[in-house]
Amino acid sequence: GPTVNGRQLYITSTIMQRISLSLLAIFDCLDVLLVICAFLRSSKLYNKSFAKSTLGTRYQVKEVSSLTRVLIPVCCSSLIVRFTVIVLAYFAFGNERVIDLLFTIIRFCCTAEAIIESIVLLSRHRLLRRRVTQMLGLPMREVKVAIERDPEAIADVYFDIFNQGMEAK
Repeated sequence: GPTVNGRQLYITSTIMQRISLSLLAIFDCLDVLLVICAFLRSSKLYNKSFAKSTLGTRYQVKEVSSLTRVLIPVCCSSLIVRFTVIVLAYFAFGNERVIDLLFTIIRFCCTAEAIIESIVLLSRHRLLRRRVTQMLGLPMREVKVAIERDPEAIADVYFDIFNQGMEAK
């Protein structure tokens, strides 16, 4: 391997390093694929068990589903940055002229990956986003759920008449 500042950077052959980088790329692709499969499976389980389960079980399955949905962009951003690192490392092996520049870029990409993953995770998950905005003291947007009523339901008709009577007073 190349020598930088009097030290040999790596001892293994270039072929073995390229094989290990290829395996790393395959494992990264499998990681994204497994996260997508987990999201689809937990969503299907939530829809299937919605009517038959208790509220606690439905909430747990929904949280797993939302967390795996959050992990999809995290894994995709990680995959993009790691592929960049793999491509740069692939070209760096055996090329002593550009090794300093490529390893500087690789270090930058690895640091950026850690920052990007944490920001994406904190901004995509509903509960984490709410807690971070509370800790930072940022104003939160209030969402009110509108109640839809059937105009022909007898209870809703009486309730509307009661509300109109209260507003008239």
